[in-house]
Amino acid sequence: MATVANIDWPNSTSDSSTTQQSQLAHYVDMMSSTHMNAVMFQARTSGDALYSSTIEPWSKYLHAHLLIGWCLLCWCSLCPAQ
Repeated sequence: MATVANIDWPNSTSDSSTTQQSQLAHYVDMMSSTHMNAVMFQARTSGDALYSSTIEPWSKYLHAHLLIGWCLLCWCSLCPAQ
């Protein structure tokens, strides 16, 4: 799943965290319904991160704000579509 430049996900940097999580759950559900057993996406897009890091800044492709309030990698590990 391409995350750089919002190619696949998230649809927009202005979407709320809840909307981004819903979109991601939808993609995971679609993949699960076609019997895919793995989802890969870029967790580091451009020297930034799609996860909480004390070293790297938040990705501008995930959210326009500096702090998004949720960790993508943690959320994915708990995704109900597993």
